[in-house]
Amino acid sequence: MENTHQGLGSLVDILKKMHQEGNFSFCVLIDKDGFQVAAAANDTQDLDRKAATIALIQRTIDQVQRHMEMTSPQEVVIFDSSGQRLVCRLFQIQQYPMILACTVPDRNQPYRKIINKAIREIHQNWKL
Repeated sequence: MENTHQGLGSLVDILKKMHQEGNFSFCVLIDKDGFQVAAAANDTQDLDRKAATIALIQRTIDQVQRHMEMTSPQEVVIFDSSGQRLVCRLFQIQQYPMILACTVPDRNQPYRKIINKAIREIHQNWKL
């Protein structure tokens, strides 16, 4: 299952590849306002709700940055008791802040190389 705004099919392809390579439950790319740009997930996933949750995390990050006097975070990871992780990688494309988020199902599963590769490909394929 995938979602995209018109004209962003290559971004969906990047997330589909990331989803498959990492065996992630879902992958979503959102903008700074919380709008879903592209996504890939297992058929049973509720992507709109998950993207909205990532947008809430973005707002929390903004508050932490402002009130804790921190510079821009690069990554936020939330672990659950089973070892599953929600990974939110923050980056910019031109002047646009974005979040690439995914759920990593296994505590021992590597994910950073896959996310880094996807971000490089997103930069290469970004068209306004």
